Amino acid sequence: MVRPEHDTAERLIFNQLNRSVLDYVYINDHMMLAEVTIRNPKFINQTLEKLNLRQRFGVNVLAIIEANDEVNEMPQATDIICENDKLTIVGTKESIQRLSDEVDV
Repeated sequence: MVRPEHDTAERLIFNQLNRSVLDYVYINDHMMLAEVTIRNPKFINQTLEKLNLRQRFGVNVLAIIEANDEVNEMPQATDIICENDKLTIVGTKESIQRLSDEVDV
């Protein structure tokens, strides 16, 4: 059943609670693809390896969009996260919310 009002309300609430998540789309009932802005100084100038996002939050990084809009479509563990970089990630709604809570200070 399609319920646009319900979907819009759910999206609005999610966006209000997760301000670092710029956009998202559900892949299936359990997984979502999201774009998250990195603002927390603890994440800045760190490699993906050191941040260990898969183990800490249960998300995988698919791309890094730099502040100048250059896209790294195949990020490596040695890639460094800079201020205001956006990460395209995949994970469960809960894992993305946990990451969002940490990167938005």
